[in-house]
Amino acid sequence: MVLYELACEAGLQPKWVASTEGGEFHSPCPKCGGIDRFSIQPNKQMKNCLGRYYCRQCHINGDAIQFAREFLGMSFQEAVDRTGALVDNSKNIFRSISYQSRSLRPISIVKPSELWQNQANNFAKWAHNNIFKNDEALQWLCTRGLPKKAVQQYQLGWCPNDIWLEKSAWGLKSNDSKKLWIPRGIVIPTFDKKGNVIRLKVRRDKYKKGDEFGKYIIVSGSMKGLNLIGDTRHKIMLATEAELDAYAVDYAVGDIVRAVAAGNNINRPDEATNYHAVNAKQLLISHDNDEAGATMLKRWQSWYPHAEPFPAPSGKDIGEGIASGLDVRRWILMSGWIDSADKSLIEWVLNYINERPVTRESYVCFEQEIALGSNSPRALTGDLQKGFRMMQKLTKDTYS
Repeated sequence: MVLYELACEAGLQPKWVASTEGGEFHSPCPKCGGIDRFSIQPNKQMKNCLGRYYCRQCHINGDAIQFAREFLGMSFQEAVDRTGALVDNSKNIFRSISYQSRSLRPISIVKPSELWQNQANNFAKWAHNNIFKNDEALQWLCTRGLPKKAVQQYQLGWCPNDIWLEKSAWGLKSNDSKKLWIPRGIVIPTFDKKGNVIRLKVRRDKYKKGDEFGKYIIVSGSMKGLNLIGDTRHKIMLATEAELDAYAVDYAVGDIVRAVAAGNNINRPDEATNYHAVNAKQLLISHDNDEAGATMLKRWQSWYPHAEPFPAPSGKDIGEGIASGLDVRRWILMSGWIDSADKSLIEWVLNYINERPVTRESYVCFEQEIALGSNSPRALTGDLQKGFRMMQKLTKDTYS
């Protein structure tokens, strides 16, 4: 009973309550703390492994793989190895995924050494403190949907000068005289579940078009793969090219959408991203509005047939769109209703919710349904529209 063992490792001490699905255990929820609301069925057969969990209070749920990643900080591969999930090692994908392109071989992800992580943690903290001394960088980030609060949340930083360091000090091998280079610019760290830096990327401040080194530099030794941002349990997944665009999406609508930053237009998904992309109810590809962006869209649609094009309606990318006035939250929430007869009704509901930001939590379920659009089961049955009209009646507003 692997899930039971994982729950014990997380300090839950689950107690047997019934023989349902081969045995059911209850414990306090590791997320909301609800007493005896957390149900564990370690022998229930799920899509990729044994074991299911569910909280009757906050409604989190998943399989043993998700539990290991969410509550024990394991990487995707560590969770797969620990749970004995059915993985085809020759393809690095789940055997049960039949509709995914066979041409995709996801990137294997291996965390950097402990020494590298320690050095990266210290550098990221130093850079984060520096950014609050740079009003120009803060203002630029704000115009792209990342105000000061977001800078703090994602621990973005600033490196004021090009830095060259000894690779050995970071646990890296070197057969030449080259040193580890960290350029001047905005520092974008990626953290694991335990809060350790596993990837460092810098958006260069002095980049000029055509520069051989490119606009973004990944610091040597960083973990390979893509940057998954936000709650991976959300049914909607939005892929961008740049990390800053993905953070802007998460900041605006992270309560409903999970974001992933590809890093560039040709990167292949890693094992974790592949798992979540395949299982996303709605996969939106917010590619750049240029030739390179078209290449990104084509590649993602070849890997995932359910992927939908979702470029920013203005500007080259999401960041430029925000700078020109794009309301990211409304844009994403309306994505499934643009050509729908219900569009005006949905717009009315969103306007109503936006006028009441203090009580926004009361309308989270509505917004989640809106974001799924025609993919919402309630929309297909008409229950969603009935709910909105009942909301109008109860609030005594007039809909025209």
